Amino acid sequence: MHSNAMQPCRGGNASPRRDDLCRRYRKMRRWCLTGFVGIPLLLGFLWLQFVAARSGGELFYADQVCDCREAASVWVRDYVWTQMIWLPGNMLFLLIWIALAVKLWSGKRNAG
Repeated sequence: MHSNAMQPCRGGNASPRRDDLCRRYRKMRRWCLTGFVGIPLLLGFLWLQFVAARSGGELFYADQVCDCREAASVWVRDYVWTQMIWLPGNMLFLLIWIALAVKLWSGKRNAG
């Protein structure tokens, strides 16, 4: 059963269950590719907004809609700091801490 699931999803005589697996596999690949391309594009757009706000250039939203250049600049700076530096740094620290705890407490102890 596992070997059937691992075969590539290409033509041939496939069972309905295999067709369902292939459909889910294609859907998962499509969403991964969308995220792989879309997330950097979104972050690039936000970064350009931040740079425009800091340099005094024309913003896409801040000047035309709310005249809030400084607020948009602070929001984007805080967002990039939180999402790109603070959260990954804390997650890395937490994972290392958990790995050390598991290593310490998973070993056999001698009663003595």
